[in-house]
Amino acid sequence: MYFEKCSQCGFQFDADSPFDRKAHRVRCRAVEKARKKFGLVMTSDEREQAKKEAWPTVEDSSVDLYDRVKAAKTILRAWYSSDLAACNWDLKFDKFQKWARAFLHREGWQVFPSEVWRQLTKTYPPPRLIKKRVG
Repeated sequence: MYFEKCSQCGFQFDADSPFDRKAHRVRCRAVEKARKKFGLVMTSDEREQAKKEAWPTVEDSSVDLYDRVKAAKTILRAWYSSDLAACNWDLKFDKFQKWARAFLHREGWQVFPSEVWRQLTKTYPPPRLIKKRVG
């Protein structure tokens, strides 16, 4: 058994197994298509590294607010990538802007410092409710 981890999709598989190699090809193609459609999509390792690097900046009030918000957007993109991966890289998944708007405006849920949160919610305002006309 020889395990490999793909640098493109993050999939770890037994390189000697035809089943695993096929599963890897399917996964790698799905990630590639998702990257083409959605832009920056992170693998699991990339997500963890991005969050590890970004959180200290977000939480440091001595850092310029612009840089803190930029770091928070990196964390959002990591969470978005995680949700997209959980949906098997479904190309019908919401685009980042729509996802971020819904994600940030969940009731009672604020994970970023308030000044960063305010800037993020200006960038990604609440989703509009669409009322269906009856009759």
